Amino acid sequence: MLKQYKLRNYHFQLVVSILVLNIIGILIIGSAKHSVQKMQILGCIIGMVAMVIVSLMDYSFILRFTWLYYIGIIVLLGLVMTGIGDSAGGAQRWIDFGGFRFQPSELAKIAIMMFTARILSEAQTDTHCPDRNSPAFDCNAAGYFNFHRNCINFY
Repeated sequence: MLKQYKLRNYHFQLVVSILVLNIIGILIIGSAKHSVQKMQILGCIIGMVAMVIVSLMDYSFILRFTWLYYIGIIVLLGLVMTGIGDSAGGAQRWIDFGGFRFQPSELAKIAIMMFTARILSEAQTDTHCPDRNSPAFDCNAAGYFNFHRNCINFY
């Protein structure tokens, strides 16, 4: 589940860069509205811890469960539409868990990227599928993917 990293191979520059950008963002938000600054600091800490944990995980382990992520996101998006979702600014797109509110659409973006990456990587390793450099693989700007027989079709 976790990668076996040597500490010298970990990308500390990336973590420090993200931390610096978060601090700048928190300072800017604090200068505009001081009351939300504590929540931003808490979100930054939780996000940094989650980022480090996920970066230590093997991505192939994470990609094994893409179908579960996809189904879970569909359920969450359905909950927003059924009335469990909370309204803000006239739009019903939030889910409220006590004092914690989030938009399932933000998680859906990540889940769809992982789901698509998994499907495309499986299609690329399929022995019946042509490679991406052959004329049998057609991809235009509209996002139309056409794999010939025995492969997945995206329209």
